This record gives sequence, C-alpha cells and structure tokens, in this order.
Amino acid sequence: MGSEWKSTEKIISSFIKENEGRTVTTLEAIVMDIDPQKIIGINDNYEYSEIINDYKMKPLKESVTKNGWRNINIQSFCLLMFPNGDLVVTGAGNHRAVLAKELAIPSVRAMVAKVVYTDED
Repeated sequence: MGSEWKSTEKIISSFIKENEGRTVTTLEAIVMDIDPQKIIGINDNYEYSEIINDYKMKPLKESVTKNGWRNINIQSFCLLMFPNGDLVVTGAGNHRAVLAKELAIPSVRAMVAKVVYTDED
C-alpha cells in the first residue's frame, strides 16, 4: 500500500498549477467524518516506509487493535480536502492517516479544511 502515498506538498503544488486562473479559497477547518481511503498524501518530511515502521506506529496500532479507533485529539489530525474529495495531511496526523488507511477503517474524524472554487455558480 505504500506506493499509493504521495507528497502533500507536491499535490498542493500540482493543484495550484492545474488551477491557474481559477479562483479558489480554503474554508476554515472543521471536524468531519472522512473515509481514510481518500487520503492520498503525507507530509514531505515523512516517507511511508518510515511511518509504518517507526516508534510512534507500534503503540498506535496496538491501541487501535485493543480499543478500536477512538476519535481523540482530533485537533492534531489535520487534513486538506480538494474539490474532488481527495485528502492530504497538512500538519500532524501522518501516522493516523497511514494506519487508518492500512487497517481499512471505514470512517474517522479529523480536522478538515476544504479547498473550494469560488468562480463557479
């Protein structure tokens, strides 16, 4: 599953280039239930192989296995949603994003800022 992850920064840069001439804005982040399978990007300072095997992942995975997914500390699970519904990690939350997707959890809560077009009727 690791090959499916892209760089958040590259995805944002590509979106900006593809939408040159369009008017877009980013709405303030709100708590939302999201489908982790729609998360396609993690921050540049991480590689999937580092996240899946690092010291933070083991206790997180053990906790989820033991207690199920608990929507706690949502403010530190920050995502950006593009108009097509794709999501990227924009701050904290890389480990939770990877784990939720790996475990095929159907829905999790996160702080989500939405990018919307403002030049459409």
